Amino acid sequence: MTLEKSTELCIDTIVIDGKLRGKGIGSQLFEFAEKLAKEKQLVGVRLTSNPKMRSYNWYKELGLEESGWVELVKFF
Repeated sequence: MTLEKSTELCIDTIVIDGKLRGKGIGSQLFEFAEKLAKEKQLVGVRLTSNPKMRSYNWYKELGLEESGWVELVKFF
């Protein structure tokens, strides 16, 4: 997690071992991140996801919304 410009808590990735998925661990981690962001009086939580990944819909179920930002990258 990164506190970006003191406005948002940025999460790079939430990964739960396949054997432990479905037990609420990821939700608990996200709830902790939300609580921390609120305690720090940040405006929100941000993460990057790919709509083609299974986790994308899970993130939306957690209440995350598309921001309109598009990630740009240049590979070599």
